Parts: sequence; C-alpha cells; structure tokens
Amino acid sequence: MFERPLFKTIYRWRVRVGSLAFLACLVLAKPTWRSVILGVGVSLLGLIIRAWAAGHLKKEKELAVSGPYRYSRNPLYLGNLVLGLSLAAGSGSAVVVIIFAVYFLVFYPVIILTERERMKKLFPDKYQEYIKHVPL
Repeated sequence: MFERPLFKTIYRWRVRVGSLAFLACLVLAKPTWRSVILGVGVSLLGLIIRAWAAGHLKKEKELAVSGPYRYSRNPLYLGNLVLGLSLAAGSGSAVVVIIFAVYFLVFYPVIILTERERMKKLFPDKYQEYIKHVPL
C-alpha cells in the first residue's frame, strides 16, 4: 500500500503544502475579537494535548503506551487537529476552515498510515497487541 507513488508524494509534500496553507490562512483570515479569543482557548487545549503526549514519547526506542497513548494511538496528531481547529476558529473565515479541512483530510490519513507501518516494523509484537486495545 505504501509503495504507491501517490502516498509517497503526499507524505513528502505535507510540510511544504502545510506551510503554504498556513500562509494562505493568514492572508485570508478575518479575525474578530471573539474569534481570536475562541481560537486562543482552543489552541491551549491542543498545546496541552501535545505536551502531554510528548512527555510520554521515547521516539523509536520504545512503544509509547502510557499517558494519552492509553486512549489514542496518535495523540500528537489529535493535538495537531485541535491546533488546526483553533487556527480555523480564530481566523473568522469560512475559506480558512475549508483550507484546514482539505489539508487535514488529504494529508493526515497518509501520515497516520505511514506512522502505523513504521510502528509495525519497529515494534512488531508489541504494536499488534497495542492496536487491539487502543483506538486509532
């Protein structure tokens, strides 16, 4: 599945396209005080989720199964989703919401599937047991 050129291309372009999408969001934003306050509040939740997840991660040395990894196989990506939603909410722009939604729906499934394959290779037995108990 991951040998497909389209998957490789999408994965390779995720940061560049994300940077361009972010710049487009900044240009197209029409924030109000309410939208900014909402965006800041939501972003704090995203940052908390990411900090909690990062504190339990021992990248490629050990399979993370504690903290938020007990509840989700991808808590860092969940934090990214919340941060992206905060940008969309804070922007006050429907176009920004659409840009964020398209980016997330195009890139994150590929990112998550790529991560899953990497974890299967790094921790073959532990990861198979882990996915039986922890939702995606």
